Amino acid sequence: MWQKSYSIKVKDVTPESIWVIWSDFSRRKQWDDDIDWLEAKEPFAKGAKFIFKPLKGPRVKMEISECIPNKVFTDCSKLIAARLYGIHEMDMQGEELCLTTTIKIIGPLSWLWGKFLGEEIYKSLPHQTNLLLKLAKN
Repeated sequence: MWQKSYSIKVKDVTPESIWVIWSDFSRRKQWDDDIDWLEAKEPFAKGAKFIFKPLKGPRVKMEISECIPNKVFTDCSKLIAARLYGIHEMDMQGEELCLTTTIKIIGPLSWLWGKFLGEEIYKSLPHQTNLLLKLAKN
């Protein structure tokens, strides 16, 4: 298994203001600007499937494997001999909202995918989180 997380605590942002952005497939490119396009034919919910095209890669089929409104969602994609999970969580800690994104890769080739794909995704998390927070504050 390969796993890395990025967290930040912020004030003046509510779980609801984040969730309205996360749960709208049409807005994903606004906070995940490493993608060229995203196509979803189902509403945002557990089991929903979608396809997106990263700017520097082939199109990717994903599925929402966990979805708890105003709390967490996880998207999952199949890789060769591994699965990649993007776990997007939020939790109120007093007056601060803690946002955590975890990139988790499991499977026999998780070490290889982590080295080449996981690290690249992980490096983009602070930027993506800042874009998300700007949207939520507007």
